[in-house]
Amino acid sequence: MFIAILGPDGSGKTSLARAVTSDNQQLEYVYLGHNMQERTYAVGDKFIRAGWSSFVLLKPFRRFLITYNDVVEYRRAKGKVRISDRYPIDLLVGTQLLGKRMRHYYKWVLKFFPMPDLVILLDGDGEKIWQRKQELTPEIINRYITDYKTFLVKRGVNFRTINTVENNLEDSRDIALDYIHKTPIQ
Repeated sequence: MFIAILGPDGSGKTSLARAVTSDNQQLEYVYLGHNMQERTYAVGDKFIRAGWSSFVLLKPFRRFLITYNDVVEYRRAKGKVRISDRYPIDLLVGTQLLGKRMRHYYKWVLKFFPMPDLVILLDGDGEKIWQRKQELTPEIINRYITDYKTFLVKRGVNFRTINTVENNLEDSRDIALDYIHKTPIQ
């Protein structure tokens, strides 16, 4: 079973994913973001990390390898319960929101990419989330949350929300574990 934790920057994705998996041998943490220090790629790790792989002619191949590695991580969930900090859905929502050209690539990829068995979407007041990590404006944070919900509903993805502004980390962890235990294994 594959469970993705999504939400705008500052909503607590990494903290919650680690809290949910820290004392539970049956739950495995996986990071599917693009922070190179947090991740090892099963295929093409040295190429992806090489500075020259960002050269304009190599970028599409680099992007393909990263996407391929995301699929590998998803497939490794067979027979396990993996909790993912981020998911390729993040990339589509972010590039659409910010009007980046890569949104077309992610839109195409997500037509074929397997959806998680459950998405735990972190939300809350954009102003309060912004105060935690001042990378995005409160307005953009609120748009992220709305765009996540729109995508998940449109695709029929099983999701639940946790308001991480109103709930502390321990309460959010308990809510997430309750959601996870009630999700049927596919």
